[in-house]
Amino acid sequence: MRSASRITTVMALAAIAGGCTLVTSLDGLSDEPQADTKGGDGGAERAAIDGSDASATVPSAHPDGDAGDASGPDTWCTHNAGDASFCADFDLQDQQALALFTELVQDAGSTTLDPVTSTSSPNSLAAAASASDASVSAGSVGWKSPVTNATTADIRFDVRFDLDTAGSAQSHTFARVVVDGTVPSPATWVVELSLGSTGRLYLGTRDLATNTVTNLFYGSNAQLSVARWMNIHMRVDIFGSGSGEVSLELDGTSIGSAMVTPPVFGGTFTCSFGIVRCLAPHAAFATHTDNLTIDVH
Repeated sequence: MRSASRITTVMALAAIAGGCTLVTSLDGLSDEPQADTKGGDGGAERAAIDGSDASATVPSAHPDGDAGDASGPDTWCTHNAGDASFCADFDLQDQQALALFTELVQDAGSTTLDPVTSTSSPNSLAAAASASDASVSAGSVGWKSPVTNATTADIRFDVRFDLDTAGSAQSHTFARVVVDGTVPSPATWVVELSLGSTGRLYLGTRDLATNTVTNLFYGSNAQLSVARWMNIHMRVDIFGSGSGEVSLELDGTSIGSAMVTPPVFGGTFTCSFGIVRCLAPHAAFATHTDNLTIDVH
């Protein structure tokens, strides 16, 4: 189902705690992702999802078997997971679909399933943020790979950005890869994929010590639009000895790639999706994710 109805945004925003006032002003919002200035994660609630199994080698949309198990539910992942380490199509019931993930964040918003719009019926993941004057992690899901010395994450998913209540594209990070490693010394490396308020995609790295983002490259405004589904292919490679590469494709077209200098030679990958972080101030808005595959090795 590929509905483009604005009812999707209304339903997603209705899942936010009732009675909030929707701020429509975007004054002061920068186009580019930048450092949080009002509280970082804003005290985000992070919960381990009941039923998740972080030790499983191949989590999938089928709790009772792998992605190719014919005895499990017949969903998108049944036919498209391939050799991916993780697959989620959000087409099971709420608890089953969210139980595949190892982390759930619900701060100034909500993370639920949406039966109105998706790229594979019946559901997609809807992350909704309420209006706020603080930079927060509003609503997202995360999966932590059980591999402790991985060097590559190959990620593919469908995403849809809905207009906020002010009728604008809302600047936010909608995908994040965190690598925790110990060689050559303990360190954490963060790669973020964000949407700018003008409709550009930005891929960059975040320095946790200073909480600042270095944008590696970005797409043109014309390459992105709201209220339609798009396919993202994001790849993060660590080659060792302080070198690596990140690349991004949108609907099969290359947006760019860049050589990077990660502080670790490999490690444990945690991948998050939804409204991972949004800049302040922001009106209420929603972002949808569907048909996610992650291959970590």
